[in-house]
Amino acid sequence: MLQRIQSFVNRVYGILNRRFFWSKVYLAHSGLRKLIRVVNTQHPEMQTSLLLVGARRGLERRYNSLLKLNHFSVDGIEPDKKEVEAILAREVYRKMHAVAVADKICTKPLYITKVLGCTSIHKPKMEKLQRYTISGWFETQAQTEIPVTTLDALYNPPEKFDFISMDVQGAEYEVIKGGERLFDQAIGITLEAHFLEVYEGQKLFSFIHDLCLSKGFRLIRLDCGEFDGEIAESECFYVRDYQLLKKKEDLLKCMLFALNWNNKAYVENLLRNVSAEFFPPAEKKQILGILKMKEKEKSPLILDGFSAAAHSDGSGYF
Repeated sequence: MLQRIQSFVNRVYGILNRRFFWSKVYLAHSGLRKLIRVVNTQHPEMQTSLLLVGARRGLERRYNSLLKLNHFSVDGIEPDKKEVEAILAREVYRKMHAVAVADKICTKPLYITKVLGCTSIHKPKMEKLQRYTISGWFETQAQTEIPVTTLDALYNPPEKFDFISMDVQGAEYEVIKGGERLFDQAIGITLEAHFLEVYEGQKLFSFIHDLCLSKGFRLIRLDCGEFDGEIAESECFYVRDYQLLKKKEDLLKCMLFALNWNNKAYVENLLRNVSAEFFPPAEKKQILGILKMKEKEKSPLILDGFSAAAHSDGSGYF
């Protein structure tokens, strides 16, 4: 009987938890769609661009809302030529490049794995992967030499992208280093980073995170994935520190990016702190109303409950 009750409670908890999660997603995307309508009306000529580096899966559904912007363009980079042909047959891209990118112009070996999505210019580190049930995904089936270039060589000034999404299987650090100019101008980036060495010679999360911070980005979301109970990788979402932005359109793109990843709190943070010359009080109120939010106030000081005696003046340390 106790087991049945526990099982019932677990099912109910799971249902409520999922509904709460999806309700948050719905509210965030509902706000995003409404903000897009405002942007399209008040800034009808605003240009917004996305670069997909490693575009094997094509344009993911999570970008569908942004497609409703008046002028939204997408470029893709994918070294698999047949995949490029298939993507172009079903989706509209401004440009599509059948090439790999890293931190230098050269040729590199490409390790083609059983699961094609694990293919990389870095060799899978099978001695580390053998302990996991998904190790078979990374088994190399073939190896070939491919031309490699850099993002900054592929795109000359004044070309730039507002959003950059990477799926490059261990080559994230090299891609950023080879695209310094593009990443310095980007508003938001998404990438996959590993916490353990899945590929030989790859840079792990800590290196990539420090590099993104040094370029003025802030981490706003981290979706972790596990290998048999061990946290092994994460989808990372970075947005430009709004204090570094000097144009209203860039601030709007910052908000659109954060909302696309269900982060309303960052938008409220931005609106609360940016100058009224960008968003007058009435406009701030309008956007917060769209998001069903209010401007936050500074949290009051409270007793933290970690002291046997209350002495918030710090006298106990002297």
